Amino acid sequence: MFDMTKVSGFDMADIVRRGDLVCWGQGPAEPLLLTRALLAHRAAIGEFSVFLGMSWSETSDPSFCDHVRFSSYCGAANNRRLSAAGKLDILPLHYSDMAARLTGTVDVLLLQLAPTGDPDVFSLSMACEYLAPLIESARVVVAEINTQAPMTHGERLVKADEIDFRIESSRALPAMPAAKVGPADVAIARRVAELVEDGAILQIGLGAIPDQVIRELSGHRHLGVHSGLINDGIADLIISGVITNERKPVDTGQSVTGLLAGSQKLCDLAHDNPAISLRATAYTHAQSLLAQLDRFTAINSAIEVDLTGQINAECAGEDMSVLLAVPRIFSEVRIVPATGCQSSRCPQACCGRMGGRKAASLPPWTAP
Repeated sequence: MFDMTKVSGFDMADIVRRGDLVCWGQGPAEPLLLTRALLAHRAAIGEFSVFLGMSWSETSDPSFCDHVRFSSYCGAANNRRLSAAGKLDILPLHYSDMAARLTGTVDVLLLQLAPTGDPDVFSLSMACEYLAPLIESARVVVAEINTQAPMTHGERLVKADEIDFRIESSRALPAMPAAKVGPADVAIARRVAELVEDGAILQIGLGAIPDQVIRELSGHRHLGVHSGLINDGIADLIISGVITNERKPVDTGQSVTGLLAGSQKLCDLAHDNPAISLRATAYTHAQSLLAQLDRFTAINSAIEVDLTGQINAECAGEDMSVLLAVPRIFSEVRIVPATGCQSSRCPQACCGRMGGRKAASLPPWTAP
């Protein structure tokens, strides 16, 4: 492993080759020191591709498309800028299949890791998701060791001999952008919260309404979590004792997630906390496992719903930029059937405003 900390002005052009596919963690898991250096050196590298998840940073900017081709599973958060410019390719596949699709195709993996106290072992910190399987398959693994990132428990640790290049940093993590909530959103969230039973096991998606639903569950008891992501609302319920995971038949006592998508409050809660377990998407979205979870309740946003109950949770016509609320394109195809395996499982789709317009005002059934 080569320690780049000792090198002034290291050049990503020495690591990334022309034509490579580069991948990194999404949201707060993005190794910003590395991604900013990568894009600053893009001209020297030549044309290459990037697969990114939900971006919270300036690195998903159309101005970088002079040498970079971007792809993602969603048009969420700052990915909207690429989508609006027609510079974002969307991969149409189940989120749980993401790692299998990327394995063997990603050349360079950029990771943000946290120290564990052992100089030869590091934590995946904010995200496991589709990153974990790529550690073994990528040609080159480059790590930013951020001393301010939380040391989390989960599926695996990263050994020093699995890292080809590393650099140390100490920077605060970005917080999840606050969702705007209106009176109608609150009313919908309260109604949905009434449908959630005590002892339910929650899956939560992005969006103002699902986030508000979580905040309306403060009077519930014995809840559990098995979700692709968790946020500050989930953290509040864990701290208050509403979420205990004591009734989960699998991973009893643990909140299982793939991504920590919150503020410093969530980071502090997750730091060295074995009750929060970060797992790969093949586990968090495995239908066979979800079917074992009694009272599994999936709470996600919808763009439109027809009278037969079909849900469009992907895009409004050809506009992929509204993919803010359902960050996992096609993921509910796996999640919702699992919730419907028995009557004790309850999928919830919350339909409110998307992109500043009412979902009800969309033309008839615009889903692809």
